Amino acid sequence: MGSVSMGSVGVPSIDELVAIDATSLDSAGVRALAVELERAKARLDAALLAVAGELDRNGWYLDDGAAKVRCWLAHHSGIARATAGSRVRLAKRLRFTPLMADALAAGAVSEGHARALARCLTPRTLVALTRDEALLVDQAKVLCVDDYEVLVTRWLSLNDDGPEPGTGEPSQVRASRYGDGRVKLDGDLDIDDGAELLAELDAITDELWREDQRLDDHDPAAHRSHAQRCAAALLEMARRSSATRRQDLEDDVAEADRRERARPRRAQLIVTVPLDALAGARGVAATFDDGTLVPRSTLERWLCDCATSTVSTKAGVPFDVGRSQYTPSPAQRRALVARDGGCIVPSCNRPARWCDAHHVVPHPAGPTQLDNLVLLCNRHHKLAHNHTIRLRPASPQRWIVLRGDGTPIRERPPPIPLRC
Repeated sequence: MGSVSMGSVGVPSIDELVAIDATSLDSAGVRALAVELERAKARLDAALLAVAGELDRNGWYLDDGAAKVRCWLAHHSGIARATAGSRVRLAKRLRFTPLMADALAAGAVSEGHARALARCLTPRTLVALTRDEALLVDQAKVLCVDDYEVLVTRWLSLNDDGPEPGTGEPSQVRASRYGDGRVKLDGDLDIDDGAELLAELDAITDELWREDQRLDDHDPAAHRSHAQRCAAALLEMARRSSATRRQDLEDDVAEADRRERARPRRAQLIVTVPLDALAGARGVAATFDDGTLVPRSTLERWLCDCATSTVSTKAGVPFDVGRSQYTPSPAQRRALVARDGGCIVPSCNRPARWCDAHHVVPHPAGPTQLDNLVLLCNRHHKLAHNHTIRLRPASPQRWIVLRGDGTPIRERPPPIPLRC
């Protein structure tokens, strides 16, 4: 069987690599070819980015009447405009990370590594990124892109004092119908919305999997793929939501206790939170079990109305697991429902069963007591932790909701009755 031959300088040319017939290689040869092709692709990606950067920097795309570089690239190369625009943006950022650009040109890292590091570049992190670029590029050479994404996210949490890592764009989902009636779903969710959706989706998918195991082997449902079962779980979520809404409409006498019992099942999220992170120490991060970083403001909001469990460790080995503690208690929540009725923000009519118990002074610094708890719907709960709205006590039983600039939010007065 054949093997991958190297060029005279130890690096095979792209023409040499694409000329190799993979079917003529043994197992070791195919694996080596796969690695060399990825390195060659990285070198080619670096060349494409350099060309896009030069077109943009010198304005040569204007010679053909194109309005933007991405338009010129899409027209002359046939790639999608979104792909061309993404390439131009990355090329611009690589000007500030020359070591990563050199590593990509040498095939030592992939384009995915370059994009991950480019995400770290903001006006707030430019000095720190210049200082740490050599270290970050060295890590890119030994880590896969997925692990490298976790690393740069942690680096961002330590060096970016501004907005949370990521684009900061709101969650979005698109649903489009094909000509044959099928519907395609596409979109992306922020870390908070994504965690809540995945927790419920995983729970229902697990329910459906257990049901499928009890089916006869001849039943097609017993052999559903994971993607098919996830689609069924998403549809089941919609059905349960519809059933809950119909029940509320049919029951005119909806008492506070019954509404509280009808509160949707809370998502179960496993987040590891060191005690130093709860105390507000910088550089101490909370993470999901897969290592994904949980932003500080999101953690504070989840702690408002959740169950927590303490695990004590010694030299990294757990030796004591505490009992779950619910904050607030069921009795406190019933008192909140009776006092607030629903979301306390003026003009918001979300009922109590869709609201979280928000700690005005964040937990754990703020006590879990009625004079420090209010009901807020999910949207306004996010705004409170992002400091877009603020709360000020007006009396022991009433709160004034303020905008971020300190001005109160006033509810629109009722319409003036017309007299005949």
